Amino acid sequence: FYNLKNLEKLSAKKKKLQDAITIEASSEKLQEMYYELGSIKSMLYDFDGANSAYKRSFELGPDTDIGRKAKFNMAFNYKLDNKHQKSEKLFAEISDESPGTELAADTKYWKADSLRNQGRYKEAVKEFEELAEVSKDKSLAQAALFRSGYTYMYDLEDVEKAKAAFGELKQKFGATNISAYVDRDII
Repeated sequence: FYNLKNLEKLSAKKKKLQDAITIEASSEKLQEMYYELGSIKSMLYDFDGANSAYKRSFELGPDTDIGRKAKFNMAFNYKLDNKHQKSEKLFAEISDESPGTELAADTKYWKADSLRNQGRYKEAVKEFEELAEVSKDKSLAQAALFRSGYTYMYDLEDVEKAKAAFGELKQKFGATNISAYVDRDII
């Protein structure tokens, strides 16, 4: 994906967008352009530049789908750039702003992941467990329950709680790829 030819194409597309942004008058079109620019800069690992573009996109329409996606992508970029506290804060804001939505569930997962990456394992487990309990998305609930067990096992070194989490995973979701992995490689 990231060979020289593709990087040149992305850079050219970035330049073209930046030039077009300076003359665009429609705020709706500008929001889309800034979002696309943020996506390109993310692919180029320019997370600060990407977040600057996403922020502009968000500011042009915070209540639009693109605005909400831009905010989510900013939080995710902070996570990728090891700025976990900023990531956690934004994920929490998004979750609070859209309770009960798929976006809120996704942000809760990545907030828990960010907590875990900061070494805040007990907080992470709590978030993963809460998400596994309330998520309507079966695969997200499975992943959260797995990450809870994994965090207990390897980070908190609490084998009994890990077994309980993995047991709940198997009980709730039966024979899945995740539970097969647990049986084969963990327990």
